[in-house]
Amino acid sequence: MTEQELQSTLQQLLAGWEGECVEFKDANDNFPTSDIGKYFSALSNEANLRGLSSAWLVFGVDNATRRIIVTSYRQDKERLHGLKHQIAQDIEPSMSFREIHELTTPQGRVVLFEIPAAPRGIPIAWKTHYYARNGESLAGLSIAKQDEIRSQSLADDWSAIVCKDATIADLDPDALAKARDVFIQKHGDRIPATTVHSWDDGTFLDKARLINKGKITRATLLLLGRPQSTVFLSPYVAEMSWKLEGPERAYEHFHPPFLLTTSLLFQRIRNLRLTFLPANQLIPVDVSKYDQRIVLEALHNCIAHQDYARCERILVIERQGLVEGCRPHVHVASHIAAATETEAEYLHHKAFDDAYYCDLIVKYLRKFGVAKRAKFNRLLEDKFSDLLTVEQKQKKIQNLLQRLRREGRIKVEGLGPGSIWSLPQ
Repeated sequence: MTEQELQSTLQQLLAGWEGECVEFKDANDNFPTSDIGKYFSALSNEANLRGLSSAWLVFGVDNATRRIIVTSYRQDKERLHGLKHQIAQDIEPSMSFREIHELTTPQGRVVLFEIPAAPRGIPIAWKTHYYARNGESLAGLSIAKQDEIRSQSLADDWSAIVCKDATIADLDPDALAKARDVFIQKHGDRIPATTVHSWDDGTFLDKARLINKGKITRATLLLLGRPQSTVFLSPYVAEMSWKLEGPERAYEHFHPPFLLTTSLLFQRIRNLRLTFLPANQLIPVDVSKYDQRIVLEALHNCIAHQDYARCERILVIERQGLVEGCRPHVHVASHIAAATETEAEYLHHKAFDDAYYCDLIVKYLRKFGVAKRAKFNRLLEDKFSDLLTVEQKQKKIQNLLQRLRREGRIKVEGLGPGSIWSLPQ
């Protein structure tokens, strides 16, 4: 926003804002970050419930009189904007301020925190607690409001929604050229390549069904957008991350255009040729550590089927060497096990995925109604990989329970070992 637009926004908030989607604070430099996180959760949830794109937390204004009284909160610019990272660490699902605006008024300095509305179907929590507004006060997000948010239609095609401010200029030229080549490969038997190349960008995008009535959609930005175009997708996350785990550690993030950057991500993976001599055989077997076609197909499926409303990135983890797991709990990788006829040992050490364990918990509660933590320990501990320690198994059970609670699939009453878990009514 320009300074003039910020001045206009502030005056609108001071003069005409009604409801529970703005909070004014006389905040000094000691204002607790934990309180800001609570307000983020509350205001984001309230904005969602009222169909607004943003809510506002304003420092330097008296909440009772709406009079500007200035603020000394984090006057160092780098420290002020570091708050974005701090908030994102404990907001679930991870998100942060759309922007933090500093405005100098005739009365003095004002800070405006622009908070994005909670995504459809997903309430926002701060440190696992959901907040809302009750008049001028902070309060827990009631069950009724949680249900209202979670029941919002997720059937809408997220990717087909138009980004009204995006234009063809926000698309990457190399990605557009690649898209034309792919289009020709698919339709070249009935549409000559010369015809496709004669179309202007708008015509091509329309023929390829990548625009809606001349407007750029979210899907178009994901596949063909310049890296800077992700601003039009905020607060949703458009990012793939490659992470190397093992004795050496590394990571890299990849952004749109995903049509090109999926190949760049694959190039970061150490795809060595490996030679093995299976038992009772004289001829060695050569295998690639990773099959390029399978990896790229998996990435493309992730891009196509990712629930972007959850504000989560696509994560590709490469574990260094010929093992899976984290040291010292390592075991031979699945494709190596198949090549060396040690599949049984692989399955003995390899754990099931988390969805399997979550289903077991839900099925247990569906059958028995309620359970304490000790019941889940007995249910799951012997089903985890033998390579996990007792402490690691306990931590994993806790993470599974908290995940199901955040998803609204189970609920808990009380604290500590005596807490009671059950299914929502």
